[in-house]
Amino acid sequence: MRSMVLVPVVVFLFVLTPSVSWADEAGDPLAMPTDPEAIKYLERGDTHFRLREFKEAVEAYREGARIELSPRFLYNIAQSFRQLKDYGNAIWYFRQWMSAAHPPDDMRDPIEEVIQKMRDEMEAAATTKPPTEPAAKGASMDAKPAPDEAIERSGSGFTTRRKIALGVGA
Repeated sequence: MRSMVLVPVVVFLFVLTPSVSWADEAGDPLAMPTDPEAIKYLERGDTHFRLREFKEAVEAYREGARIELSPRFLYNIAQSFRQLKDYGNAIWYFRQWMSAAHPPDDMRDPIEEVIQKMRDEMEAAATTKPPTEPAAKGASMDAKPAPDEAIERSGSGFTTRRKIALGVGA
């Protein structure tokens, strides 16, 4: 459902953006590299992207960025990571792009919306994943919990287990 919401924004960013020219403004937020070698990597990355080979696109864009750090490389790397659903890296590269390129609000606002949707999806995924913390010292997968009848009870009616849980919670 959330990815259905991202589709119109993505269509806007990829279909309509090239038809609008920001080159007339001070500093093109999607400036092309000028180095011929960097341009080759940009074209290679674009080909991989169109073929949905996003990992290869990231590598090609990174190689081009090593030659000449054009804002277009940062933006394209961010979009490739977003397609890979690697939202942490996508958000990082979008932030790098916005910091370096200083896009106008009509470019920045849709990206901010995409970033927020990626954060929402990351939060939703985090709540459904099992814990990733290491087991406590001395914990064993073979240990069986004590039956409730065997737990020592005090005069207050709380089990020792419940007292410990309340103490930890406090």
